[in-house]
Amino acid sequence: MIYLLSLIFFISVIFESAVFSYPLTVLLVTIFSLVLSKKYPLLVFITGILLDVFLSRPLGSDSLVFLLIIFLAEKIEKKVAVISYIYLIIIILLVCLFYYILFYHEINYMKFIQTLVVSWFIVLVVKKLFPGHIREANKLEV
Repeated sequence: MIYLLSLIFFISVIFESAVFSYPLTVLLVTIFSLVLSKKYPLLVFITGILLDVFLSRPLGSDSLVFLLIIFLAEKIEKKVAVISYIYLIIIILLVCLFYYILFYHEINYMKFIQTLVVSWFIVLVVKKLFPGHIREANKLEV
């Protein structure tokens, strides 16, 4: 699974840096950290370093944001018992809003609509590709 995630992240870094300026990598990091039960901070850190190198940003800025996303996903995971699509989409849109403001210095509403559609599609694909690795809801024991 780690090899498949590495390949997905590497392809997203290449697409984001060479093909189009859409924050696909932060979208994937957010979805994988919220949906999957196991987090991969080292892989996310290396992905952020690669993205910084390819986009000529200050080294470590994307890595710091990605690690912050994983940290917040861990904190949210302890508080929220049920994962719903609406919950995922709201968190993804908030993270992308923060990312747009931090790195692009603007808010593009058309990209928000694209983010909504793309994130919904990616969540469905991730739930189909990794059925055994999806985070289960925390069950309350009496």
